[in-house]
Amino acid sequence: MFPFVTWFGTFALTWWVVALVLGRELFMTVFRRMAQSRGVVIAANAPAKVKTVTQYIWVGTAYFWFCAETFAARDGWSGPAWDFFRPLLGAIGVVTMWAAVGLTVMSFAVYLRRYGALFTR
Repeated sequence: MFPFVTWFGTFALTWWVVALVLGRELFMTVFRRMAQSRGVVIAANAPAKVKTVTQYIWVGTAYFWFCAETFAARDGWSGPAWDFFRPLLGAIGVVTMWAAVGLTVMSFAVYLRRYGALFTR
């Protein structure tokens, strides 16, 4: 496991972050299908679109981070360029991870507030 190493600490991807993000996606898929069966189309809102872009950046950074850390550990990368690039890439990963988590919760709340009454009537 390669945790993100940043200028402001070391951060690992915890299970609850993955559960929260994947759980929201699964719930929204089912929620949209149920709304569609009642004749209501739930379009993506602005926070959800920003969340998706943030998630793409986060996941792309995580893949790149894992690849770079693997090569660094295997091939013994070191030097000033790597010493600068490593925490920069880690910081991008951590910031986008937390932004994606916040936007996940926010967009979920917006959908529930806007469309929750479909299922409570």
